[in-house]
Amino acid sequence: MAKVYLKTILFCFFLILCGCENVAAVYHITLGNFYFFNDRLQEADYQYSQAMSHEAYRDIAVYNRGTVYFHLGEARAAMEVWDQFQSRNRKTLDYRYYYNRALLKYESGDYQGAFLDLKQALIINPDGQSAKICMESVLERLAPAVNKETIRQTQTHREDRSLSDASRRIFDYIKRNEVFEWDAQNMQKPESDLRDW
Repeated sequence: MAKVYLKTILFCFFLILCGCENVAAVYHITLGNFYFFNDRLQEADYQYSQAMSHEAYRDIAVYNRGTVYFHLGEARAAMEVWDQFQSRNRKTLDYRYYYNRALLKYESGDYQGAFLDLKQALIINPDGQSAKICMESVLERLAPAVNKETIRQTQTHREDRSLSDASRRIFDYIKRNEVFEWDAQNMQKPESDLRDW
């Protein structure tokens, strides 16, 4: 019985708050939030999917629905839903969207994608402590990859240089052999000198 009263009160509250415009979307999102915070994720997903048909609140519904899948551990489904996100210049929501998407990418090993999303989140909210902390972790993970890339590029450069080094070594070898022959010829003493001994 309390659930019925709660639903009625929430509906009336948002009806008054929003006028009559997009009341259904606000109702579904609010009810979905209620279900989400009470770990009734299937019901929350259903409510958010109902709210997605209302254009004015689509960004909130898409973000919330992706969060449900993220909470369930369904990374692929969460990313598919979040790919439908279109910003409506709600800074807090946009920040959360990029931050949570970065977390998902970080967990799946896409550190470059996580870096780009965190960068976008920090552009939206430069004071976001959680994004800054996560950015440090991402940069720690990217540092070895950057070092590996630098090493690979250096090895490629060495291979290009090794052709010239190989040519130089051959030239040096020939030169040393010729010098050795010249020195050997100069070091030989005439037979008369050998007899003196």
